[in-house]
Amino acid sequence: MTQSATQFVEPKQVLASLGTFTQPNQAELFLAGKRLAVIDIGSNSIRLLVVELIDSSHWKLLHEERAMTRLAHGLSETGAIAPDSLARSVEAVVRFTAIAQKHNAVSRAFATAAVRDASNQGDFLSLVKDRTGLRVEVISGLDEGKHTYRAVARSLDLSHGLCAVVDIGGGSMEVVFSIDGVITESTTMPLGAVRLTEAFGGPELAAGENFKHLRRHVKRTIADNVRDHATPPAMLVGCGGTFNTLATLAAASRGVMIDRNSPALREMGPISHEQLAALIDELRSVSLAERLRKPGLPSDRADIIIAGLVAVERLMKQTGATRIHCFAGGVREGLLLRMISDMISNSANQSPQSLNAASVLREVRTFAGQARYEKSHSEHVAALALSLFDQFREESDLIPRLASEPGERELLGAAAILHDVGILVAYDKHHKHSATMIRHAAIDSLTPRQLELVAQIARYHRKALPKDSHAAFAALPAKDQQLVSRLAAILRVADGLDRTHGQIISAAKVRFSRQAIRIESHASIDATEELKATTKKADLLSRIIRMPVEVVAVSDLDITSR
Repeated sequence: MTQSATQFVEPKQVLASLGTFTQPNQAELFLAGKRLAVIDIGSNSIRLLVVELIDSSHWKLLHEERAMTRLAHGLSETGAIAPDSLARSVEAVVRFTAIAQKHNAVSRAFATAAVRDASNQGDFLSLVKDRTGLRVEVISGLDEGKHTYRAVARSLDLSHGLCAVVDIGGGSMEVVFSIDGVITESTTMPLGAVRLTEAFGGPELAAGENFKHLRRHVKRTIADNVRDHATPPAMLVGCGGTFNTLATLAAASRGVMIDRNSPALREMGPISHEQLAALIDELRSVSLAERLRKPGLPSDRADIIIAGLVAVERLMKQTGATRIHCFAGGVREGLLLRMISDMISNSANQSPQSLNAASVLREVRTFAGQARYEKSHSEHVAALALSLFDQFREESDLIPRLASEPGERELLGAAAILHDVGILVAYDKHHKHSATMIRHAAIDSLTPRQLELVAQIARYHRKALPKDSHAAFAALPAKDQQLVSRLAAILRVADGLDRTHGQIISAAKVRFSRQAIRIESHASIDATEELKATTKKADLLSRIIRMPVEVVAVSDLDITSR
């Protein structure tokens, strides 16, 4: 290879080439009048939601129904869905599909913890496909939490301070934290109401002699998975059947009878920790037969309600929350928002592999602003990273497969803009916080795979290099591991070039030779810290290109005269 004399392009010009802002609303007019149906296959019940769209975030309810099928029954003991539960659930999906068809709605079915964990998952999915033609989409626990959060945020203001959304189903409990409306962490735990009740001997034993063991297990599990925060959440919101039942029980204790499916449930005020603890004690003091006659307690919840309420109470204790708001909706509304997002992407004739650069940049910057990113630093790092990307792509073949992935340049730009958003949570380990926040970001122009790639590229902008002992990295296919590594290598160098966040280095030119590469950095003042940091952070790049990387400072005249 010989040294290149390619004309140097200013970083700001490079960043601008990613795209410009557009107004998305006009492109969404086609949504009005479209009918969609979500079939939410939960661990305790299956729910149907059929709507007619008004726009991308509003709709008219056409039909809503639930069927209690107890998919998670016996799962903790056998690891498989019981035959009778499987049969009931398939029949419910068949019936709900027929109802959706009568409404001329486009249907999608999603499954959560029970199907996710079952050893005979394939049998269930095949039966549903054979009977309905639907391909059930099994979502992860983290996705379940993300979709639930989006459903709640559509109706409640979660944009102020620390907030938490918890979803308790039959098989699992998802907890999502946010700061100023930005999801910062999420966890899923095997603390569903059905799973806990069965694990501790059934409804009578779980409420009686095994109650202390159940409570201790829940406390330990939550403590191991939910980190301490400096302050309690300003708002804690609960979704799912446990919370609907909690709301009806609390109302009944005040002499107000509300059906769990009534719109009036949405008008209920928050429930205090003291009220919750008193309800648990009251329900434990009577037999299951007496519980069935309890005002406000649906008969199909009487056997599992205590385990569900204990999970809520222990979470409130762990987080320091004194009140909890019960939200009548749930993950199904979040899944509906996902369907709408997919429709918008498909309407633009965008293939799963392609990217709309303008849309990606707009959504990335919107999210970055919500996360209170340091704009001057992050945008400058993005400009430098894209400049380095272009130079390596156009002037050498040192980085294997660089630009072989459609939209690879846009993925790098997105990761560079978002690499420091994790500082919203804490500076310590902020690269890991950034990855978590990006995974949960509402960047609908990116597919789930592309969003995961951006998250991992950002995660490796500092500290450890990618390695197979990192679970998330190891889970990637080999070609995606290579993509993350090569783009993280460029991002690390670009971040080093703005080590002091002062934009001291305004431009960087890569000089290629057979023995090494030389990164010539223009700085108008002393850039010792930047040069030192870049030399250190060039470790991954050096490993990939298999040659040394030299970083030096040069003047304007040195750059423009070559």
